[in-house]
Amino acid sequence: MREPKDLDQLGNGLNLLARMKKEVSLIDARFDPLDDMFKTLLKFGVAVSDEEKDALDALRPSWKLFLVTIQDAETMLTQVKHSMKRGLELSIDAFNDSLIEHRRVFLCKLTTISTFAC
Repeated sequence: MREPKDLDQLGNGLNLLARMKKEVSLIDARFDPLDDMFKTLLKFGVAVSDEEKDALDALRPSWKLFLVTIQDAETMLTQVKHSMKRGLELSIDAFNDSLIEHRRVFLCKLTTISTFAC
C-alpha cells in the first residue's frame, strides 16, 4: 500500500476504497455457501485434494487480513487527504498574501498623490 503523491492518486485510492467497502458484504456472503458446498462434497464422498482443502482453510484468515488492510488504507488515505488539504490551504494563504503585497506595491507605484501611504 503506497501513499498517494497527488490529488489524482488520492482520488483513485478513495474511489477504490469506497468500491471495496461496498463489495465487502457481498464477498463475505459467499463464504458460507462455499463452506456448504465443500461439506456436501465430503458428505457424498467426493475427493477433495489437499491443495483445495488448504486453499479453503486459508480463505477466511486471508479475508480477515484483507479487511484489516482495507481499514489501514482508509486510515492512511484519510490522513493523506487532511494533509493535502492543509497543504493546499497554506498555499492559498501564501498566494493570497502575495497578491495583497503585489496590489499594495502596484497602487503605490500607480499613485502619484503624496497623500497615499505606502
